[in-house]
Amino acid sequence: VAESYLSYCKKRKRRASRTRMLKRRMIKLLEKLLSQRDGIHSEYGALLRYTQDYHKRLSIIRKVLVQEKEMFEGRKVSDRIVSIDRHYVRPIVRGKETKS
Repeated sequence: VAESYLSYCKKRKRRASRTRMLKRRMIKLLEKLLSQRDGIHSEYGALLRYTQDYHKRLSIIRKVLVQEKEMFEGRKVSDRIVSIDRHYVRPIVRGKETKS
């Protein structure tokens, strides 16, 4: 994934199909890493000590993964997380405000 991402970044024109492929690969990689982490935790969970900050960060990463999957499938996500460090920050709404 790292090599394909580097070659993608160096491209002058980034095709939509290539972008989609790269996003799919990154989502799969994150799922794989989280499942490996869960396997390690189930095997050695009693020996490992995690901080409260670690648990909080892990839950935010899981939420981001779910949101990215939804966005990849073409659905809009309300209350989208933009930053893992500042999970409370939301995207700036762009465009003309309409009367409803």
